[in-house]
Amino acid sequence: MQKILFFLSTCFILKVCSAQQSSFLKKLNISDSVKAIQYYQELSFKHKSTNQLVLKERHFAFAFKLKKAKMVIRFFNPDNEDKVVTLAKGLNVDDRGNNFVFRYPLKDTATFKILTTLIVDSASNTTYYTGYVFLPAEQKWKLMGSYKCSESQHYIGEITFLRKGKHHIVAEANNEAWLQRENNSWKNISGSALQRPLIDVTRNIDSAATYKAEINLLNQALAAKQIDTTGFVDGVYYKIIKQGTGEKVQITDTVSVLYKGWLFNDGSVFDQTKEKPASFPLKRLIKGWQLGLPQCNIGGIIRLYIPSALAYSIRARSKSIPPNSILVFDVEVVAAKHGE
Repeated sequence: MQKILFFLSTCFILKVCSAQQSSFLKKLNISDSVKAIQYYQELSFKHKSTNQLVLKERHFAFAFKLKKAKMVIRFFNPDNEDKVVTLAKGLNVDDRGNNFVFRYPLKDTATFKILTTLIVDSASNTTYYTGYVFLPAEQKWKLMGSYKCSESQHYIGEITFLRKGKHHIVAEANNEAWLQRENNSWKNISGSALQRPLIDVTRNIDSAATYKAEINLLNQALAAKQIDTTGFVDGVYYKIIKQGTGEKVQITDTVSVLYKGWLFNDGSVFDQTKEKPASFPLKRLIKGWQLGLPQCNIGGIIRLYIPSALAYSIRARSKSIPPNSILVFDVEVVAAKHGE
């Protein structure tokens, strides 16, 4: 693997005091051989009055600007390419054509964490980008947005720090900057021995409100007879298609199933078994399956309508499942082995 070349010190402070100074601040070059699919960075803002600080890569960027006691945070595609399609946006985020804007109240010095996740699909020559920001007061993640860029099979490359505007800025980007490679290993950019960050975007501020909105959407579909259900359990609507003659599935079972999964909003299939059943410990599957499958007998077939909070939430799970997706599954329980 080629060496990662970088021009970031272990801890650097960005200072701009006049409009005459260069807008270029720092640059990080990352070799293509690294195959970096996630970028994590911490940014601490020291003053209340700042110009715009931009962290920019070829196909994604973050920008921070304080305006009227609110930090205006943007996640966007800096190239503004024609072949960019929005897939999802976070709660209370404005989508201005692949330019996701979130306004966050800010009175004092604060440290934000940012995370960009890439899914590279070589078959279609498309890359999927999802941006998150960790909010200092709530100590939780927030989805900014997700988009795909066609004709772009692209790993994380050169990252440039810029400033725009005339006002004084002091922002600190410390050595908590990390890359995750395609093989899932992490590298601290400074080369230090710090423990890698614990990133859990399931701890986020979006899911609770998104869950309510999605339940309302399913209720509307039910009232309009667009879907047909047998019952409801803790957030999951289900339909018993075939009852089955075996015992009830238990949460501790390892189940052998034939299944097909698709997105509720457009019916696109994202996964399905072929000829042979797949086997999984039920406890390791998404919460929607853990709640829904025990409503079915072995040998039966069940349809599950699962809100995103009980599925993959704001995670960029795969190229076929955007964040905040309601999922639908048809599951045939072929067999179940009881566990502890």
